[in-house]
Amino acid sequence: MKILVIGESCRDVFHYGKCDRLAPEAPAPVFNPIKTVENGGMAKNVHKNLLALGVDANLFTNENWNSITKTRYIDLNINHMFLRVDENDQRYGKAKIKKISFENYDAVIISDYNKGFLSEEDMQEISRKHECVFLDTKKTLGSWCNDMKYIKINRSEYERTKHTITSDLEDKLIVTMSRDGCMHRNILYPVPEVEIKDSSGAGDTFISALAVKFATTKDIEKSINLEPGKSCLVPTGLSVAFPKEYEIQIRPRSGLAAKNNISILNTPGTIDSDYRGEVKIILFNHGNENFIINKNDRIAQMVLTPIIKMELDETSELPDSIRGEGGFGSTGK
Repeated sequence: MKILVIGESCRDVFHYGKCDRLAPEAPAPVFNPIKTVENGGMAKNVHKNLLALGVDANLFTNENWNSITKTRYIDLNINHMFLRVDENDQRYGKAKIKKISFENYDAVIISDYNKGFLSEEDMQEISRKHECVFLDTKKTLGSWCNDMKYIKINRSEYERTKHTITSDLEDKLIVTMSRDGCMHRNILYPVPEVEIKDSSGAGDTFISALAVKFATTKDIEKSINLEPGKSCLVPTGLSVAFPKEYEIQIRPRSGLAAKNNISILNTPGTIDSDYRGEVKIILFNHGNENFIINKNDRIAQMVLTPIIKMELDETSELPDSIRGEGGFGSTGK
């Protein structure tokens, strides 16, 4: 497999350390560095991910990438970046795409950060020269994207521009939704919940893996689907408020379990009256086939039930019963 990456690049510098106090002369954190990591960023990060996946990948980028630096400071106490410093951020130059040969590539990834390296006309020409182009751009989408194979944007970008997106472009969109997975043609493809250490470059990783899988399968659903034996956190878009004398229980749907081997991992899930966040469902695929969750699918039952409060009396003896202290299996076969 051979993939070409086109786009601007920079040098990424990550300073990891801890902020345990504020400076006495100003309300600013005092950063104690522990380690520093340097990588190629932007398009070079996409290229690096492809190489890590064992792909024969080439990169067409700005020659001066090493002089353009993005420095990030990450507090390890909270795994959070609190400062980024950009140097020479406007010196990417302009691509000369006529020099590029597109022969023998299974796919092309355009990694466009809207820094002037690639114009809309450049990217339109690329999409006309190769039939399988994946676009990741910070530019506003328009008719110049019509010949792209697929277009990756994140959730905030989609919400900001969805009113201008035509139906033709809508079918090409893959919307990344952070820990919720991604959306394509109104179908949600969830992912297993993992601890996020650092989200920098997450979009680069996603489009790299997506292009590789699609080049292998030629099936976009297989490229982003959840495998059997996995759990995932499915957003519902719902938030609730109810009296403190009640709780909500999230229960599986028997039809979904019987037909698709899909159940709720922590059944029944409990929502307390003081919770104000979005209701999310932990689904688990017990089957042997991929399970696709469509928008507006019924995946669980929500039951509002009263909480019965008891007063406990401490005692040294309990009343007798027929079962007594019998454990598992004691009441029959």
